[in-house]
Amino acid sequence: MPTIVHESETGVVEKEVDEVTYDADNGFWKYEVGEDDTQLRYVPREQVYYVDKDVDEEKRTAGGVTDAY
Repeated sequence: MPTIVHESETGVVEKEVDEVTYDADNGFWKYEVGEDDTQLRYVPREQVYYVDKDVDEEKRTAGGVTDAY
């Protein structure tokens, strides 16, 4: 499962998710949240520290995110 590590209002969040994708048009990483995964969380690429290797290389580098900052 992919993992995303990013800043939030309450500190740094490390979240294991079913899928994380990068929206290059808007500059956001997004993943599903909630008990039934019906809501999306949008994280500006500047707030993302890490996206693990389960994410397609093209999507990962498109967001300016490398293995770790």
